[in-house]
Amino acid sequence: MADPIADGWITTAEAASLTGYSRLYVRRLAREGCITASKIAQEWLIERDSLLDYARQMRALGSQRFNPRRQKESKSGD
Repeated sequence: MADPIADGWITTAEAASLTGYSRLYVRRLAREGCITASKIAQEWLIERDSLLDYARQMRALGSQRFNPRRQKESKSGD
């Protein structure tokens, strides 16, 4: 099996550093399925591209990201 870290996966600490989000928020995004992640033992591994896409989408929404009535996009590619 390939090393997941070498294949575009990062730790929550690296994800937090990359985006400016807190580690707790990154874990929350992972738990809620907002980003692609895998929990191995007690550590979450985050797919880097998924995290960057999420951060890009949130920046593009601007103040609308706080609107509870906005239409959220599904994570599936269907």
